[in-house]
Amino acid sequence: MIGDFTSAFAQYFPTAAGDPYQVYDVRIVAGSPAIDAGDNSSVPALITTDLDGQPRFVDDPATRDTGLGEPPVVDIGCFEFQAFAVADLNQDGVVNIYDLLLVISNWGPCGDPENCPADIAPGAGDGVVNVIDLLSLISQWG
Repeated sequence: MIGDFTSAFAQYFPTAAGDPYQVYDVRIVAGSPAIDAGDNSSVPALITTDLDGQPRFVDDPATRDTGLGEPPVVDIGCFEFQAFAVADLNQDGVVNIYDLLLVISNWGPCGDPENCPADIAPGAGDGVVNVIDLLSLISQWG
């Protein structure tokens, strides 16, 4: 693709902070048009992981499939966007005891409501880690 990469697509790829050469991390971020937009038939059958060793075919429920093939549709590029459940606080791909421990250890009012990852209540959270967050975690367990 020829054109001004910086203005057209840079918003979808994070840059290395302070890098004078603007080296781009080409891992896809949420909202990228590359998510679920590839062609499943272009991926060889033996390829099951992306360049990071993460699963190659991962559906992002927040993104409409625009690519070709049966869901989950592969992402465009060498990295697959790894959509995590809201309650997967440590982002290891599963909601489990480690996420529960993070909710328990952060129980109560958030010191900084803007930076309170265990406040996972539906919507934007309510500034308190409480039973609503615990129930949300339990509903996503496994």
